[in-house]
Amino acid sequence: QTVQLTPAMSKVYDIDQGQEVAMALGRFLIEKGYHFETITPESHKRILKRHTQIKEKKPITLRDIFGWNYPFTKEEATTTAGLDPSMFEDLLRVGIFQGADQGNTHYKSRLRFSSGSALSSNWQASRAGFISHTTPKLYVHSSFPTEEEDAIFFGPDTYRYIEFVRSVAEQIKTPLRRVLDIGAGSGAGGLFFSETAEEVTLTDITEKPLRFVQFNAALNKCPAKITTIKSDIMKSVPKDARFDFIMSNPPYMIDDDATENGGRTYRHGGGRYGTELSMNIVKEAVEHLNEDGGCMALYTGVPIVEGEDIFLTDLKKEFQDRPDLSIDYREIDVDVWGEELSTPLYEKIERISVVGVTITKNK
Repeated sequence: QTVQLTPAMSKVYDIDQGQEVAMALGRFLIEKGYHFETITPESHKRILKRHTQIKEKKPITLRDIFGWNYPFTKEEATTTAGLDPSMFEDLLRVGIFQGADQGNTHYKSRLRFSSGSALSSNWQASRAGFISHTTPKLYVHSSFPTEEEDAIFFGPDTYRYIEFVRSVAEQIKTPLRRVLDIGAGSGAGGLFFSETAEEVTLTDITEKPLRFVQFNAALNKCPAKITTIKSDIMKSVPKDARFDFIMSNPPYMIDDDATENGGRTYRHGGGRYGTELSMNIVKEAVEHLNEDGGCMALYTGVPIVEGEDIFLTDLKKEFQDRPDLSIDYREIDVDVWGEELSTPLYEKIERISVVGVTITKNK
């Protein structure tokens, strides 16, 4: 049976609406050994289409409800998926579960839970004092599809981002006591360091993602001091604040679903081919690096136009007269979001590449 979803299902759920119930759900999923690796939106669409075409469907599981975002009945949720009927009613009461069709015979979760990167879940202690992570964290974020302006995104970029900052941090010889994550979203990047840093500060331009950060920190019982700041890049961060490690995975696309505010916050990078925000973050963040070898790691996407990396060209111009900084620039993936190349906004771009930029304050 194909379920026709109602328009109300597209609204982004704010974690504050039912935090206690959501926390009980998260603890339940951890106890049950739940795991789900989030894939790209295009791949997810294909999985959902495949699901609707299967005549003899398999029993609904927790991964189907909270990972794939399949529609489900109350009976499926409380029998094959294993939710307690009282928890089902609580989830319905606070709006995490919502009717997915006109007759309310099916429901859909307005939250998704994803596992932290399996790539980064097991690694050895280094000279910087890092410990081995044996269990990937669990993160809550917006349901699929993430079409709203203020959606909390999680996906393959998140996994690549964590792996990149992990690899950079592992090469640093001194302990990273103070860590800053700019544009934190779900918090997956900054919270990755919550077992090794003394203090992790996470910023975002709106309050909603910061509430998700705080929830995810509590869900994973992060031992570090966690501070959240509503800030447009560094504007609300104390001017004298200095950090051992600054990290960021900003939006870098040209959003084809522009709104009066200029596009979806989690997606739109602004300016020249979506690179403006990334450049502004670098310019502001480097001034807050610890003078004693502070390091910044930027993970972002860049447009390649007739063989030229637009962002790299602009970066060289901006920092050509900064002998106090050492910059390493590496390509992580040569081709991502290929489907965007068929849209008018990307008609002059031959590919979108993902890069990792490391900027270190020379001692």
